Formats: sequence, C-alpha cells, structure tokens
Amino acid sequence: MVLDRRVGGRFWIGLMAAIVGIGIAVGILFLFVGAALATWGVLGAFVFGGIALTFAWFYDRRKQAQYED
Repeated sequence: MVLDRRVGGRFWIGLMAAIVGIGIAVGILFLFVGAALATWGVLGAFVFGGIALTFAWFYDRRKQAQYED
C-alpha cells in the first residue's frame, strides 16, 4: 500500500490566506485596543479587552453546545 503524502498548491494557498487573514484580524484587534488605551487609558483598554473576552466566551459556549447536539 503506497500513501501519497504530497500536498498541492491549493493547500499552500489556503494556508497562506489563513495566515494573512489571522494577521489582519490581530492587527485590527491591536488597533482597537491601542485606540482604547490612547483614549481612556489603561482602564479603557482593560474594559475593551474584558468585553472582547466575554463575547468570545459566549461564542465558544454556543459553539460547544452546537457540537454536543
């Protein structure tokens, strides 16, 4: 039995697109946190981060419930 373990160009293009997309998302997140820090100081950045983490927590809980069903 011979296994073909090569990956094609479609995989590499998809991987590069995912890396670029994640990089853009992280850059936007840093811009928002930086703007909150510049506008409202450290407390504002923590509040924005807390709101973002709360949103992520609720989103994750909803996805876990969907996967369990």
